[in-house]
Amino acid sequence: MVCLSSTLVQIALYNDTVEQFILPLMFISVLYVYMFLSNYTAQEVTDHNEYVFATVYNVQWYMAPLPIQKMMLFLLQKGTKAFHIILGGIFIASMESAAM
Repeated sequence: MVCLSSTLVQIALYNDTVEQFILPLMFISVLYVYMFLSNYTAQEVTDHNEYVFATVYNVQWYMAPLPIQKMMLFLLQKGTKAFHIILGGIFIASMESAAM
């Protein structure tokens, strides 16, 4: 966000030629693409975690051997907590936060 803000300030200060806008605009577009891809990847990981929890929850646990049942119980206990990837300790990486 700091890079994005400083690039927008650079664009606001330019008033001479159109050629001076090209490099900062390319930089801004690369930043937006990077932000989208990192949030998309984090959303995929979060969705996969929820899929694993739903699969373990719906499996026929009583037909599994005892060590597998214990592992399933562990996965169910871990899956009840919300799982989020936090980028830089600042915000939760997801498509929702990318849209905001």
